[in-house]
Amino acid sequence: MVICGSGHVAQALVKMVKLTGYGCTVIEDRKEFAEQGRQAGADSVICKNFEEAIRELSTDQKTFFVIMTREHQYDMVCLRAIYGKEYAYVGMMGSRRRTELVRQQLAEEGLPKEFLSQLQAPIGLPIHADTPEEIAVSVMAQIIEKRAEAGIRDDASPKFYKEIRKRKIHGSKSVLAEILRREGSAPRGEGARMLIDADGKTVDTIGGGYLEAVVIKRAQQLLEQHLPSEVMHISLQSLEAGQNGMYCGGTVDVKLEPLC
Repeated sequence: MVICGSGHVAQALVKMVKLTGYGCTVIEDRKEFAEQGRQAGADSVICKNFEEAIRELSTDQKTFFVIMTREHQYDMVCLRAIYGKEYAYVGMMGSRRRTELVRQQLAEEGLPKEFLSQLQAPIGLPIHADTPEEIAVSVMAQIIEKRAEAGIRDDASPKFYKEIRKRKIHGSKSVLAEILRREGSAPRGEGARMLIDADGKTVDTIGGGYLEAVVIKRAQQLLEQHLPSEVMHISLQSLEAGQNGMYCGGTVDVKLEPLC
């Protein structure tokens, strides 16, 4: 999740995001508020102007944008920068009058109606939230709802994101394994992720047993031989899988991405 702004509601939302086990990045152009976002527990804090920060972000169809800036002029800066990027959800905090004004102004500038109609604004489920904490609950509830509707899963623990950052900082060799597709019976679903080090140690799980044993072995080969990313198609119907206590009857596609 990408949270644009780091005021009181955004800080409450960061805490809610971490409580539910997701990862989040905060973008804030004011140093003192950026630091408060960091103290609230954000996995990453980018302190620079909103447009530049958003354009530099690497996003995909699982990315959720939450816009909570201090003025609607900055909301529009964020929306202009988000347009054209990949995302799953864009929500903006504000009154109905303020959010409608933003839509009208951006429509006059030429942003497509399709993009503006997908904007969740005002953001959050209608639970009559009042305090920053209550608003954060309503926003998080809507995001959970939208993720479920879109079939988006992210089962990684908070420790997972910290470990990725730690390895990037220290330049450690590791492989990110993620289940892209599952058919039939398998221990975990799409979006389950695991981090694998060169020595075979792991952070989190994609299901254990035969599946993980095969993935860990291949991940170590990728690191040893300096090979690029690949997708493994693994059947859990094989005799070997059954002998290893994982006779589930399904198949999974697992992407292996070296992070070294």
